[in-house]
Amino acid sequence: MTIEPRNALLDRTFFIVQVLKELDGILELIGGTPAGRDAEQVDPLARLITQRELSKNPH
Repeated sequence: MTIEPRNALLDRTFFIVQVLKELDGILELIGGTPAGRDAEQVDPLARLITQRELSKNPH
């Protein structure tokens, strides 16, 4: 049995998407690490990151 070119492309695309999803999950775990800390530690960082955008559009 031979694999049709269309199926090979679909298989390759599926594999690439799976790898990207795994990388996204790893980055999400790494990025979520500070969320496990106390709110007092995370709050100033969140304010620093979002302050500029919120000053432009507070709603």
